[in-house]
Amino acid sequence: MDNGFALFARRRNKGNATIETVCHDPALPFYGQYLTDYNNTICQMKQVKGMEDDFYICSCNLEECNDQLYFTDGDAKKDLLPVLLVSLVPALITAIVLLSTVYCYHCSASRISKRPKATALTSRPAQLS
Repeated sequence: MDNGFALFARRRNKGNATIETVCHDPALPFYGQYLTDYNNTICQMKQVKGMEDDFYICSCNLEECNDQLYFTDGDAKKDLLPVLLVSLVPALITAIVLLSTVYCYHCSASRISKRPKATALTSRPAQLS
């Protein structure tokens, strides 16, 4: 690359996704945005606010440096809670139901074993002479 830098842009507007990989001069704006991270050796995607619904852009200065993209905008931390809830809540509910069933079975079994058993002497009513 003589006078440009590798640039990768991912745009989504009204559900339509567009991905662009270009060689671009950082002195010129790209979709109205000037490149601020063109001296990077890796392509770290950053969300551009105030553009379309979903607009990410990255640039780097090595050959083929945009073949691996890194999304480190903090979006992963926002998405962590819903993923944990969806994956752990069913397991937690299953564990509670299982433990409750075992506990109820244990209580009923111990209640049955504590009843006095009828013997030959106690099973007949006492006869009055």
